Amino acid sequence: MNRHLKTGIFFMFILTTWATVHASGSFDLCKLLTREEVESLVGEPVKGPEQKDTKNPLGQKMCLYTTISSSRLIQLSVIRTADMEAGIRKQGQSAAKVYPQHQRNARPNGAGARSWR
Repeated sequence: MNRHLKTGIFFMFILTTWATVHASGSFDLCKLLTREEVESLVGEPVKGPEQKDTKNPLGQKMCLYTTISSSRLIQLSVIRTADMEAGIRKQGQSAAKVYPQHQRNARPNGAGARSWR
């Protein structure tokens, strides 16, 4: 298995564990990985991070890094139940339910990347 893919899977496991433990209160998604860690994953220098609050009902937060020498975009994305709008939570939605729905729609596209339909 590709070293970068193994490293990416490890960081995603850490991110999932951290997000589960810290499921309430505010947090800075871009502090979960350093620029150096992202650069080691993609194998080239990156610009960023740039934090985005999507303002969608699911409360999705994103952290974006852009490679300097190519046009690749690295995106970290987190959805937490605590950040969802109350109406969404009242309908029984939670981060634990959203994650498997997205995983079923995900298709591999390169080393560790996901492309959404």
